[in-house]
Amino acid sequence: MVATPTQVSPPLLALRGAAKSFGGVRALRSVDFELHAGEVHALLGENGAGKSTLIKIITGAHQPDAGEVTVAGRTVTGLTPGLAQQLGIACIYQQPALFPDLSVEENIGLRLEPHHGWRRVNWAARRTRATHLLQQVGASLGPDAEARTLSMPEQQLVEIACAVGAGARIVVMDEPTASLTHREQQRLFTVVRELRANGVGVIYISHRLEEIFALADRVTVLRDGASVGTHDVAAMNESALIKLMVGREVAQLYPPAESAPGATVLTLRDLGCAASGVRGVSFEVRQGEIFGLAGLVGAGRTELARVLLVRPRRTPVKSCSTAGPWSSVPRATPSPTESATCRRIGGGTGSSSTCRSSKILPWPSTGRCFREPGYALAASEPSRRNSSGTSP
Repeated sequence: MVATPTQVSPPLLALRGAAKSFGGVRALRSVDFELHAGEVHALLGENGAGKSTLIKIITGAHQPDAGEVTVAGRTVTGLTPGLAQQLGIACIYQQPALFPDLSVEENIGLRLEPHHGWRRVNWAARRTRATHLLQQVGASLGPDAEARTLSMPEQQLVEIACAVGAGARIVVMDEPTASLTHREQQRLFTVVRELRANGVGVIYISHRLEEIFALADRVTVLRDGASVGTHDVAAMNESALIKLMVGREVAQLYPPAESAPGATVLTLRDLGCAASGVRGVSFEVRQGEIFGLAGLVGAGRTELARVLLVRPRRTPVKSCSTAGPWSSVPRATPSPTESATCRRIGGGTGSSSTCRSSKILPWPSTGRCFREPGYALAASEPSRRNSSGTSP
């Protein structure tokens, strides 16, 4: 880990006594914060601790009710997003804000080129600058690539390239690894370390404590809108950080369950759906338990939920059964040997498709099994229609 930079020159950014309230809710309570050049300063806290409000004050999205903001030794009043950008402050959010139908060079150009009046676009210069910035941040993608075709880490690299091109000296990263794989995280860490080596101050927000110890030089912990301390990361451990965040000793991060689960209410055996890419899923859910479903973005969590509750079209399911309180609800689902049709709810004939299914989870209030928004699964029997001629 790189040692904390010598604090001889004034900090790149300083907040003194920053406070912010929304109605009767005090989001920030006299918070002090400093960021120095060539430093990765982590910002920690539970949900609702005030991290987002502090970042919005730094980027000019919110005005503090009290306190002062100093950038490079100069007190700034009336900070706005435009002024923050002029002062070299950039924020990279968990979900990059790129125009999906524009190329990488066009997205970078819109961020960095002047926006006043009509002007001619120098496409050669735009491409040259985009290529140079992408190389600076280690992005191996072409400037003509369409933004919608980029992966999440590639989009983040484009955002970082925009920050570098704008001459940002203060870069805020808000949960940048939430959607990344381990390999993608390591690639992002390399970019962060390069920014630090070039004298950029980085404010790094993450709930993953291992990232704090891998990257940060110092850490500030917020709790209930107040700062409870700023420490050198080298002098801290995970237990100490957790204690600062929650305000007490945490003897057990994962205490044992207080009650035994009951009977099985849902069983999946080798469930698969070609349309959603779900395959070979098996588990049981029992009464009185909270069943967790974990995975990275794209791992199939949402697709599995849709197979169970929303159900995409043409869904082959090998085995999925329910028991317990919902088992008495009338099924609108055919047996595996029967066919079913998907019909549009609330308008016209629409398009229908045929699928095969076994028992699935019914919608509790109606007994019908929904396939996707606006579609319902009905057994192969004469459908009832209302007076307008549409499906009920």
